[in-house]
Amino acid sequence: MGNEDWVTVASPGTDLEAALLKGLLEGAGIGVRTRPRGFKTLAGAFGGANLPGAVDLLVHPDDVYEAKLILRAEPDEPGALEPDP
Repeated sequence: MGNEDWVTVASPGTDLEAALLKGLLEGAGIGVRTRPRGFKTLAGAFGGANLPGAVDLLVHPDDVYEAKLILRAEPDEPGALEPDP
């Protein structure tokens, strides 16, 4: 199954935010893929690389609901990030 079959659940603005959100989802047992996005740099000077931090986080379609719940949870809310029994 390629990335085109997976669903974007977040589009973080920085590498740090992407890494934190990816770790949060993976810690909950959700597989995460990244897909570069954003503006291209000058192809001749920089090889056409994407700008740093420009990625989408994608999850399998079966995990979209749970991933969105996790990403919307308030961290200081008791049990907000605890898995369902």
